[in-house]
Formats: sequence, structure tokens, C-alpha cells
Amino acid sequence: MLKLIEANPFRTLGVYSNASLKEITANKTKLAAYSKVGKVITFPSDLQQLLGAISRTGDSILNAEHELTLPINKAKYALFWFINATPIDKMALDYLQNGDVNKAMELFGKKATYSALINLSVLHLINNNLGAAIGCVSFFVKDSDAVNAFIMAIGGNTMPISASDLWKMYMDVLLTNWKPKAILDAVQACAGDTIYIKDKVLSEYMQKIRSEIAVAKKVNSQDAIASYAAGKNLISKTRIPFAALKRLMSANLQYQVIADELAEQILQCGINYFNNSNDSDDVDKALELQEYALNIAVSKLVKDRCKKNVDILNKRKEQEKIGADVEYVANELRRFKDKYATISAASELVSNCRPHLQVIANNLGKDNELYLQISTAVANNALGMLVSVINREQNSASQNISALESLKDSVDRAMSVMLTIRTLDMSSAERARLATNKQTLSEMRDQISAAVNKINSLKRQLENYSSQASSSSSSSGCYIATMVYGDYDHPQVLVLRDFRDQILQKHRLGRAFIRFYYRYSPTWVEHMKDKKRINKIIRSLLDKFIKIYNNEKN
Repeated sequence: MLKLIEANPFRTLGVYSNASLKEITANKTKLAAYSKVGKVITFPSDLQQLLGAISRTGDSILNAEHELTLPINKAKYALFWFINATPIDKMALDYLQNGDVNKAMELFGKKATYSALINLSVLHLINNNLGAAIGCVSFFVKDSDAVNAFIMAIGGNTMPISASDLWKMYMDVLLTNWKPKAILDAVQACAGDTIYIKDKVLSEYMQKIRSEIAVAKKVNSQDAIASYAAGKNLISKTRIPFAALKRLMSANLQYQVIADELAEQILQCGINYFNNSNDSDDVDKALELQEYALNIAVSKLVKDRCKKNVDILNKRKEQEKIGADVEYVANELRRFKDKYATISAASELVSNCRPHLQVIANNLGKDNELYLQISTAVANNALGMLVSVINREQNSASQNISALESLKDSVDRAMSVMLTIRTLDMSSAERARLATNKQTLSEMRDQISAAVNKINSLKRQLENYSSQASSSSSSSGCYIATMVYGDYDHPQVLVLRDFRDQILQKHRLGRAFIRFYYRYSPTWVEHMKDKKRINKIIRSLLDKFIKIYNNEKN
């Protein structure tokens, strides 16, 4: 609630705004008399049901009387207090005395008289309904007859005040209690006269902006931290008023002047900061201020100055960004030279450097000489290590087949890395060297594959032969023993087969004997099968051998 309503001089004196001098004098006499005996007096116009109890003192009463002496003040306070000018007003005010606000508003709304509009506006302000209150007063001041009737009711012919004066007084009071934008929005919503409030709002905003500019100018220009903080604060504290100025008067010369003043000061804060800063991110911070300045500048002169500084910082930013990437690649190459030559190390060099090379290319262009030198150096070093690895493994590959197979795997991996190297930009000479080495590796891979396939084929043949020999030795019959004992499954034959499998088969000479035996024994059997005496001798020898073997075995 507005204090101007709660402690309105008319309320302090216990009257409505159109009260006569006689009523005011009578109330003053009553107040003085009650005060002498220490008693409290109330009046119907106190509206305690609506506004609560009122506190009166000797000073407040004297002050109220003084405030209402001047006609201009009397009109101002009347705009924020109830007036009892018609029978409807009296009925509605009676309802207010009993606390029935809805009924009172209903009665005030029946007819748009000047008094009803004033009374309604006061009620709306009590309810904090700014838009409705402004709408009532705006409608009232547009009606010259209503204004004249109001002036006559308040001060008679002694009050030469115009409708424009009343409107300005009303706006001035509201500006001390509400934000200018809220008032302006409300005035625009009810199609009221915005000229005065716009001027007041714009004047206030311009004063705010110039005040903040003055604060920023006082900062030590040699202090980088203070300069940056001043620029940030200037942006923060002027953002809202500046946006309002731009919305309300962007085509106005005053706006252009203050926009340039603000832009130049923010720009200067950025320059002062950058010139004295050692921060690692000084370019970004300075750009933050200077790009904002460029965005709000209006005149060509100021815009060009801002753009020049922004361009300088952007170029510096690009150089710093490229410098960091160039340094990264250089460090990678330095570390790479000390690494043990492996295919993985070559691959890592390319992978680590490629994104940084891309940044350099984006900033300098792919045809830039410096970029091509750096990219070629990466390709050259990676390729050189691949060649070194393959040469080293090639020298040891002739020793055994596993080394040969390892070499083939290395060649395959090296060729895969070469495909990655090929995606880098490089000099034509380096690209030719890469192509030559790739072709050499391709041919080497084919030769190794052929050699490995041949060796594996021979290996499989040997394994098949060994398998056949083993199978033959384990499954074929003992030809001579079978001939002597007359049965393949004779117990003595089974013992001899056990001797073959458990003793002979496990030794190199034994396996040689088995192969010799199975090669020639069929022929011997063919010649001896009808020789009973020889068979008897062989059987006797075999029996003795079997007996010895069984004894040793057990």
C-alpha cells in the first residue's frame, strides 16, 4: 500500500479530499481538544476497516495542515485519497467504513464520474493493482469537464492546474513506489499519455548509465584486474536500462550518443585490461568486453574503432591457438625421436598429431608452407620408424618360421598405419616416398605369404607322414610273431605288441626299428611260413624274451 494513502494529510485531518475549510477547522479543533485530555478521536473518513488504525500526533497534524496549504499539494494528495462528491460516493464510502470493499467498488463502477474514477484508482492502489489504477486516472484526465469539476471540488477557483499537471503529479508519485518500466507498461496498456513517463524513464535510465560510466572511468587504467572488473560491472549494471533505452528511443539522437559513450568506455576497459594483463586467457576476456562494445556502438566512428580492436584480438587469438598446436606437434616429434621403434609408436604419433594439424590447417590453410612442413615432418618420422621396424624384423625372420610369421603380421600392421599417414597433407616428395615404401611392403607381404604357405604345406605333409607311421605302428599286426604263434590275438603276441607300444615307440631308435621291421617283416614271413624248424627256434627265443619282459615289467 502506498504510504501516501495510509498517511495522507486529508486522512490525518479526518476528512475527504473535497472537505470544506470549515470541516477541516472543526476537525482540527476536536483533535486539539482530545489531545489535551489524552484521548483518541476517530473519524468516519479514517476507514479503519480498510486501512487499519491511524496514529496521530501533534506534529503529524501540523504537518498535514501545512501540506494542504499549497493548492498544488492539495491537488496531488487529492489524487491519492477518497472524495465524497456524489450520493453514490457517500453510499460507497459508507460500505468502505464497514469494510465492504466489493460493494463499494461495485457502486463506484456504476457511473464514470470524476469522483468515482478517483475513488476507484485509490482502491486499486490499495490492492496493488497498478494497471487498473492508472487506467482510471488516465480516463479521468482525458475528460476536461471531469478535470475542471475535480479542481473546483478540491480548491475552487484558486487552483489553476491543468489536466497535464495532474497527470505529471500522478506519475511522479508512482515513480517513487514502482519501477518505471512497470508504470510505462501500464500506461501503454490503457492507451494513456506516455510522453511524460517516457521522458522520466529515459532520463532516469540515461542518468543511471552515465553514472556507471563515471564510476568505470575512475578505475586505475594500469590495473588489469580492476579494469576488467570495471568493464564487467559496467555491462551488468547498464544492461537493463540500456535495453530499455534501445527499445524506447533507438532512433533518437540521444540514444545514439549515450550508446556510443557506453561502448567506448567498455572498449577502453578491455584495452586497459589487455595491455596490462598476464592472464593466460587475457585475449578471451578482452574480447568479451570489446565484442559487447562493438555490438552496442551506433556511430560509424565508434563502430570502426571497436571493430579494429576486435579484429586485432581475434587475430591474436588465432595465432595463440595455432602456436599452442604447433608447440604440441613439436613436442610430440621431440619425444618420438627418443622412443624405441615400434609400429604402435608410429601410429600414436600420427593419431596424437592429426587433430592439432587440422587446427593449424583450418587457420592457415592447407597450402600454407609452414603447415605443410609441420605435417610432412609428422609423416616423415612415422614412416621412418615403420621402415626401421620392418628392416629390424626382416633381418631376424630367416632364423625360424615363427619370426617369418611375425614379420608378416608386422608388415600388415605397418601397411595399415601407412594408410593413416596417407591422410596427412605432405610434400610431393614425401608422398612419393610413402608410395614407394608401401609398394615395397606390399611385395614383401606377398613373398612372405608365399613362403609361409609353402613351409606350412611341407609341415602338414610331415605331420601327415608322422601320423600315418604312428597309426601303422599302433594298429598293424606283428607279422613274424603272428606267424610263429599262429594267432594275431595270441597272448604272447599281445605281450610283444605291448613291448612295441610302451618301449620301442617312445625312443628314437625304437621307432626306427619299428619302421625297419614293418618294412621288411612281410617279406621274411613269406619266406619262413613253411619252415617249421626255424619257426620253432624263433618261438623259443620269443618266449624267453617275453618271460624276461614280463619279469621286468612286474
